[in-house]
Formats: sequence, C-alpha cells, structure tokens
Amino acid sequence: MSDHGTGNGSALPPVNEDTIQECEDRAFRAWPAEGLHRLSGWVVRHATLSSTRRTNSVFAGSIDDTINLDALLRQVESFYGNMGISSRFQITPVSSPPDLDARLNERGYKAEGRSVVAWAQSRDVIIKSGDAYDDVLFSTVMTDDWADIYAKSISATDGPGARLALFNRIRCQKVHVTALKDGVPASIGLGVFDGGWTGVFAMFTLPEFRRQGLAHGIVEALADWTNTVGGDHMYLQVEENNASRSIYDRCGFQPVYQYHYRTLSEQ
Repeated sequence: MSDHGTGNGSALPPVNEDTIQECEDRAFRAWPAEGLHRLSGWVVRHATLSSTRRTNSVFAGSIDDTINLDALLRQVESFYGNMGISSRFQITPVSSPPDLDARLNERGYKAEGRSVVAWAQSRDVIIKSGDAYDDVLFSTVMTDDWADIYAKSISATDGPGARLALFNRIRCQKVHVTALKDGVPASIGLGVFDGGWTGVFAMFTLPEFRRQGLAHGIVEALADWTNTVGGDHMYLQVEENNASRSIYDRCGFQPVYQYHYRTLSEQ
C-alpha cells in the first residue's frame, strides 16, 4: 500500500521551447540510441538491433539559417541508406528549421507515430489515484517476471534481446515495477529518474488482467517512487490513439505538447 511519499509538489514548469527541449533531453537519455552521429545541430540516432522510432530517427535541433538544408537532408538519407533503414525524423515544437515538417512532406516523408507528451506532479498522481495499488514489487534490475511480461508487449521485429540491450544503455536511475493479481505477475512499468523527473515507460498489462486498475496502480507506484528518490515531477509519451491515455488523464497527467515522425517512403 502507498505510504504517500513526501515530494514537495513544486508546480509544473511553464511550457516553452526551453522546457520542451529539457523534456526531450530527458527522454533522449531515458531511451538511448546505440549510436549518435551529429550533423550541425541535428543528432542522427541509430540502433542496429532495435526498430523503435526514437532510437532510429533524427532529433532536429537548432541549425544555422545559412546551412544548405537539401545538402543536410542528403547526408541524413545517405547515412540511413548505408545502414539499410529508412530515413526518419522526429518532429517536435523545437525542430529546426521551423518549416522542416513541410519540407519533409514535400520530399516524400510520411507522417506517423503521432504522440502526446504529458506532465504531472507526483503528489497529484498519488492524490488522484487514491490508493490504486496494493501488491506491487519494485526492483532496480529487470526480473524474470518483468521481462516475461515485457516480451509479450513488443513487436516481432524487435525482439527481447534488442530491448534488453537498450535498457542496459540507460545510465539514469531506474526502477522496474510489477503488479501482482492474486499473486500472479500481471502488469509492468518502468520508471527512469533524471533531474527531479520520472519518465514512465514500458507500461503493459497482460490481456487477461486488463480493466482491473493494475495500470493505474503502476503509475501511482511510480509516483511514490519518484518522491522516495527526491523528485516531484513525472512525464510520459503516448500515441494519440492509445486507449491508455484515459488512464493517464485520470492520474493527473496534463498534455503539454505533441510530436510525430516523418519517415521516407519506399521509392
């Protein structure tokens, strides 16, 4: 049962380019690519084993107005082409140049993975959850039960070995949470703590245990853990059409900005 930790509950920061960039930086560290290649202010991320969009896409940071954008795009496309994967960009409110999304659309890049980033105060999550969790296990390492459930959540093109390699690259403090139902591992989540914020990742409940409040309990457990390690804020990323958005809304998460990807179509 929750002990309702003692986070100080400081207000969420204003939503502006600086705080969005800080959030993307945290997510960058929480879900790290295998390799990085820097082109001007852009960061070209890649992971040979994993197929996740974030680890195989360009984060389009600030670039100088004098840079030849077409030449820079050709370098990106050549880089990914040599790796045998499609060229992809993550488009956020801080992407540069401001018309990058439109330029990529003209170039044949298709929009996909439209997602919402939401923030919450851990104190509010605990209050709104109202003792949603009871039988929950915390572990700083990935347990066999946690790994078994997670393996059922990922696509066939991105096997458990690839995700294990990704998790091993995380250098921030993290916790694996497993909720039990009648003693049976049923639901999981991953919390990654960085600079006072916990990122919520890898949320998954086995189909036979859904609609029983387990995911809600996982989120509250992560809020308690956030307070325990000295934080007071949380963030998560969820695709626009994901049914779990309603759970996060009820837990007190506030949508603050959106992002999507642009992937070069097969020619």
